[in-house]
Amino acid sequence: VDEASALIASLSEISFVLSDIQLAGESTGVDLADRLAATHIPLVLMTSLRAENPLFQSAQKRAPLLQKPFGASDLSALIHPAQTDEIPA
Repeated sequence: VDEASALIASLSEISFVLSDIQLAGESTGVDLADRLAATHIPLVLMTSLRAENPLFQSAQKRAPLLQKPFGASDLSALIHPAQTDEIPA
């Protein structure tokens, strides 16, 4: 989380963050979501945890959540939600 926060602060090109809820070490994707809350950078969290898990429930309150396994279309729908509503010409 510290490394991700430092990169986000130093690289203005970062416009989207995708993170797992469970990370190496003690920090979690929930911690990252809390740090990013003030940045207005979109965040999507992903997990294989079950919905009953408290960490899953906490993450779900902070960011859109992708349940693993997921496909490219699932991720795309969260990254580009307006595109899913467009009618092809």
